[in-house]
Amino acid sequence: TSATIPLGMWDYRDKFKKGDNIFFAAFGGGFTWGAMWVKWAIDKK
Repeated sequence: TSATIPLGMWDYRDKFKKGDNIFFAAFGGGFTWGAMWVKWAIDKK
């Protein structure tokens, strides 16, 4: 479900670099779906 997208971002936040393009897609029951494209803007410090 789409609720797993923020959880995945949290789990992999150390692997993302500033400027990375990240695409997420989620599918739910029936014909529901959602997607987003994110340009990562956080520097690791």
